[in-house]
Amino acid sequence: MDFLQFLFHITLLFLFKSSAVLAVPLLAKPNCKSRCGDVEIPYPFGIGAGCYIDDWFQITCVNSTKPFLNKIDLEVIEISVKGTLKVVNPITFSSNCSANKPIRQAANLEGSPFVFSQKNIFTAMGCGVMAMITSNSNGSTVSAGCKSECDNISTNVKKNGVYFCQTPIPWFLSAFNTTFHVYDDYTKSTNSCSYAFLVDHDWFQWFLNNSTKNTSTISDMDNVPVMLDWNLYHSTVEVFGVMVKVNPISLGSESSFYCQSHNDSSSIHESSIRLECFCNWGYEGNPYLPQGCQDINECEAGNHCTGGSICKNHVGYYECYPTHRNSWLKVVFIGIGIGLGLLFLLVGAWWLYKVVRIKLKEKFSQQDGSLLMELQRLSSGEVNLDN
Repeated sequence: MDFLQFLFHITLLFLFKSSAVLAVPLLAKPNCKSRCGDVEIPYPFGIGAGCYIDDWFQITCVNSTKPFLNKIDLEVIEISVKGTLKVVNPITFSSNCSANKPIRQAANLEGSPFVFSQKNIFTAMGCGVMAMITSNSNGSTVSAGCKSECDNISTNVKKNGVYFCQTPIPWFLSAFNTTFHVYDDYTKSTNSCSYAFLVDHDWFQWFLNNSTKNTSTISDMDNVPVMLDWNLYHSTVEVFGVMVKVNPISLGSESSFYCQSHNDSSSIHESSIRLECFCNWGYEGNPYLPQGCQDINECEAGNHCTGGSICKNHVGYYECYPTHRNSWLKVVFIGIGIGLGLLFLLVGAWWLYKVVRIKLKEKFSQQDGSLLMELQRLSSGEVNLDN
């Protein structure tokens, strides 16, 4: 690589490399703990007084490693500012299972800002059994269930020797009980154990696809992960401390976040207006905190520009400069270099001319002074004539 190419690449580095130091996105409120063990605790959740928006979002950090929803005593696995919460949910075993498997039901979320997410699926395991979930929330009864049959019926799945069935859950489910109905004579005679649970669908698929796991090992577990949806029934003043415009018509790049309000007819809260906030495109972080959404440097986050083009990061977005533009830029840089060289040459020549002129002027001044003195001496008669 010659010097000119080296200079060209160095110039590109300084021109297109973003000089801004990206701030670390905020998660918790200032002076509040942002983690409990390996779990991040973003606002509106929080640990300690003044760190959460209301008591439903208070997190207790047990032994500094396990976060729990304080008000309903649910262990938390993961919290997302996108409105989801992963918690530990008990498996419900039938009454004929072993004595060390007590009958436990799922957590009761009634009156809370949490509901069981549609990202879950109800699963029953056993032979010749129907598992049902029944909810009496909000003055109405809703039921759902499935049959797990020990035959080749296509509606059931057999994995590693265990039959199971699955069904979606009703919307806005906040509380339910699980019951079992045995209809198979063989199952009745053998009094075999059945169990059912609500589970995060993605986790269950991972479990099935993991060759080191066996579905029968679920019977050895006490809990499985479940997704909850969380909602805010608060004004922007309560969340941010100031009024924030909701439902913006335009999501301009000058805004790092935006909020939307929804009339939630399923809500049993005093306010049926549900608030939901998001980081704008090109930003990441916590949209429920002032300055919580920070610019993403896409040029560092991955190879967004292809074909050898140059990535230039801007606040809220990035641009790709095509490779063919490099040759044009190279000509520009060469022209700038030549122009600067000529400018320095002209300045140097002008400075040298001034110096030489000053020196000559001083020399002529000295010569003129000597001649003038000689003329003055002659005119005064001070002339020595030899006879």
